[in-house]
Amino acid sequence: MATAISGRELPLLGIEALNGPTLAVIPYAVVIDPEQTLQQLVLSTNTNLWQVVKHSQFGVRNALAAAGRQSSTLFDTMVNILVSRKNEDEIAKEVFQLYGRRPVWKTEYTTLNIEDSAAGIEVTLTSRMEACRLEFILDHFCSALSLIATNPRTRQTMKATDLVSEKELKFLLNLSTELPVATRTLYGQFEAMAQLYSDRTAINYQNQQFLTYAKLNAQANRMANYFSEQGVVRGDIVPLLLEKSPLMITAILALFKLGAAYVPLSPENPLERNAYIAHDVKAKCIITETGHESYFASESDIPSLLLDQARLCAYCPELQEVTISPDDLAYLLYTSGSTGLPKGVMVTHGACAAAMQSIIDFEHRQGQESRMLQFSNYVFDVSLYDFFVALHSGGTLCIAPSDRLLNELVERGHAPAHFMHWKLRLFCSSGPAGHHIA
Repeated sequence: MATAISGRELPLLGIEALNGPTLAVIPYAVVIDPEQTLQQLVLSTNTNLWQVVKHSQFGVRNALAAAGRQSSTLFDTMVNILVSRKNEDEIAKEVFQLYGRRPVWKTEYTTLNIEDSAAGIEVTLTSRMEACRLEFILDHFCSALSLIATNPRTRQTMKATDLVSEKELKFLLNLSTELPVATRTLYGQFEAMAQLYSDRTAINYQNQQFLTYAKLNAQANRMANYFSEQGVVRGDIVPLLLEKSPLMITAILALFKLGAAYVPLSPENPLERNAYIAHDVKAKCIITETGHESYFASESDIPSLLLDQARLCAYCPELQEVTISPDDLAYLLYTSGSTGLPKGVMVTHGACAAAMQSIIDFEHRQGQESRMLQFSNYVFDVSLYDFFVALHSGGTLCIAPSDRLLNELVERGHAPAHFMHWKLRLFCSSGPAGHHIA
């Protein structure tokens, strides 16, 4: 770890009164012997620290260079002790007054801040790790301090010291429990978010239409009941020919709830390709909308369901539970067919849900009210990132027509997105004047 010191440790006359900043950072390693008592640990840590402080003026950068480790990361944790000035000039107090609450000093490191204030000792811990983990670590620190302060001469050894609270123990025990099957499916994790954050906005369509998690879930249930009435059952693969809209997301969720999979079709692709895919998956029907009603007119053997004409309000917002496994097929994507006929690539619920959760954990999105802009066409695999990193973490999926995408970024600001390199060049060249993509 590292700690910040004043930088005035040299034995020079008047160094304490020297004007100007002299802050220094020193690295320090503490080796904990399980057989040590708490008292021995405190004394040895304090003694060894001051041995290191004597050499603080040499500097971390020079120390790394001397060790031949210029590119190494020497520490990832800091301890920062903030000492209040007791005898501050009265005139300075009147002129320089703190406005609001002092901001927490944040760095790229996990940082323990200890501040001596008028109200007592204030301890904070900042980091990019999960909030509950930070809370547990801070509890450990405060419990250890309390134990040492109340019994400074204790002979209790380190290995006999238990700092884990009942709350943390319960959390750790729950981690060993396998996740329910439902939350390991693409629709199950969404439903879990709908229970936790029912009033949060799940979909923002052009900043004009807003669907909360509760409303989106109810709409998906109604649509699933509609699909079920039309004969869609578990194991079916259903082609979708839809524009980018809340209707498309609702249809995907509805099919998942029935245990059916979807295969996306683009109206921009040749009819021959889309017709081949529809026949290859042995489609019972094609889900589309009025604007594309005539697209499959020549394929009269496959009926079309026009979603925008369906009276979904006539269907129940509750859905009879269908048993679905993480190994069930979620969606099917077809290759370009540049080397022959297009080939279908199958993706299961479990595989995709696990990938989405890994991204959410890595990007620290769980529970955050972040916004994701749907950049990718739903015929590409990366579109699942746009959909479910938002809907599996309690965030908002923002949807806009392709010609409005860059404006959405500029006007409202959204999280990073994945899209094809040619599309990036297109956005950069056609975006609003005075703005750029970083």
